[in-house]
Amino acid sequence: MAMIQIEHLTFGYEGRQEKIFDDVSFVLDTEWKLGIIGRNGKGKTTLLKLLKGSLEYQGKIFTPVSFEYFPFHIQDPDQMVITLFEEIMPDGELWRLQKEMQMLNLKVESLYQPFSSLSGGKQIKFLLAMMFSKENTFFLIDEPTNHIDEETKQVLVKYFARKKGFLIVSHDREFLDQIIDHVCVLQNTKIEIQKGNFSSWKENQEKEEIFEEKQYEKKKKEIGELKEAIKQSSHWADQIEGSKYHTKNSGLRPDRGYIGHQSAKMMKKVKSIEKRQEKAIIEKESLLQNIDRKEDLKMRYLPYERKELLWIKSLKSPYGEKNDFQFSLEVGERIALVR
Repeated sequence: MAMIQIEHLTFGYEGRQEKIFDDVSFVLDTEWKLGIIGRNGKGKTTLLKLLKGSLEYQGKIFTPVSFEYFPFHIQDPDQMVITLFEEIMPDGELWRLQKEMQMLNLKVESLYQPFSSLSGGKQIKFLLAMMFSKENTFFLIDEPTNHIDEETKQVLVKYFARKKGFLIVSHDREFLDQIIDHVCVLQNTKIEIQKGNFSSWKENQEKEEIFEEKQYEKKKKEIGELKEAIKQSSHWADQIEGSKYHTKNSGLRPDRGYIGHQSAKMMKKVKSIEKRQEKAIIEKESLLQNIDRKEDLKMRYLPYERKELLWIKSLKSPYGEKNDFQFSLEVGERIALVR
């Protein structure tokens, strides 16, 4: 067992204001069967590419193993499968590839066929066999079930059940459920690792969402109260400061030195309170950042300027008969054709 350590990982795409990952740290076991979970845009494929080293990032990645990324980039799909293997895995051993092929129900004679002549399912299986023939490697797998039939998918389920040491992205939740033993959850501000599969995570997530919904409303109320308290404190301080120049005690001149001293003390106290309140607001707002809010779907459409949608004149039948009539259909009208 060996550990992959990711420390203070920060990455964002150029032109995008928000970072995909902002100072996140986590640890992966090289024997885990790990599935990545997160909404679109949270950085699932990006994380694979960062681990592979194909994107520049800030932070550190310490790993005792090499990484291999699926799918491979294939320059010439018309070459024979065995030639492709030698190109992708120049140090690969044929007997290891054939061992993987056997587990995936691939025939040896297929090695001598053009890769492009194989079905989509066989192409996926051959690429996986090539990848897993490599030792001392942590595998980064992106959507292996795209464009394959159910029979091929079940072969892959049995295949992955015999494997370990991979990080996989897939939108096929049923597939993930059958092959992973840990989940990597990409949230708004952090990455969380849990033991289990997609279903166990989903069950826990639904319970947490009920609790977080209550916390969300509670924190919003507390933040509102703190902001109101800051406004009130500032108002009191302003009133004391203003009392140096105004007094309700007619005939008596205010002691401006004394009131100024009291005002300064109050201002100092108010600033201290405000500082604590603002710190509390920041802390409470940070607790809301990992709660995904569902926004209402808004649809806008452009009005159709023309009122007339359809106009027919001198309609002819396919039998050569001419129907001497014409009509038009406007927006909002309904028409029935009666034979």
